[in-house]
Amino acid sequence: MYFYEANIKIGHIEKDVLVVFSGQLEEDLLYYGYEFESHFSKIGQKPEEVFFVYPEYLHDKIDDIFCINEKAFENIIRFGSEIPVTKLSFDIRGELRSTALNKKSELCDDLILLRNVITQQGLLYLARKRKDNVILKAPSGSIFLKPSKQRYDEFLKASELAVGFSENQFVSFCLLNKAPKDRNIRNIYIDTNSISSFIEGVVFYWMKFNNSICKTASYHSPESVTPSARQRQIC
Repeated sequence: MYFYEANIKIGHIEKDVLVVFSGQLEEDLLYYGYEFESHFSKIGQKPEEVFFVYPEYLHDKIDDIFCINEKAFENIIRFGSEIPVTKLSFDIRGELRSTALNKKSELCDDLILLRNVITQQGLLYLARKRKDNVILKAPSGSIFLKPSKQRYDEFLKASELAVGFSENQFVSFCLLNKAPKDRNIRNIYIDTNSISSFIEGVVFYWMKFNNSICKTASYHSPESVTPSARQRQIC
């Protein structure tokens, strides 16, 4: 799971929250209970709200994990009965649906804005965490020349943004709402294979949300070696 703290403002309400992102089913309920206990104990400042974000197709299994009196439920509300805890499930477009686990959130009146702030804050958290690897400075007397011929003193190396499946799947979640609506996408073109893990996550989500046993799209980049190598991304 990916845990991060964020300051979220929706309308006139502003709160410091804790976001927990689970991009796939991660072992059993004991694992969730342990992870909450382990990570929450490291939080310096008590959050004003907690959000648990997960893909909608896991809804029934997540409900089982958060049964009242189970360790996972007890640990996710460990900050106190007065702290709202909300499940936020996302669909194939990355749009959210909220369900209260404990009290009612004051930040869920505009779920589109909430999604945008959650994704922005989560990406910024990752970027700050690895800023020396993500933001590269050109050596003295040189510049970075983009394929578009634009020149920059700094270069954003997106491939260094995430480490591990949870963070990679979070970036993929952030990309879901960028896909054009009402279009059957079969091919995705990226400028480098170094960000393929993010695209793999997007394609994985499309497959799961469509109840498909094969991936519904493939990706290509200038670094793709052969047509057969590309085709392996489909099934």
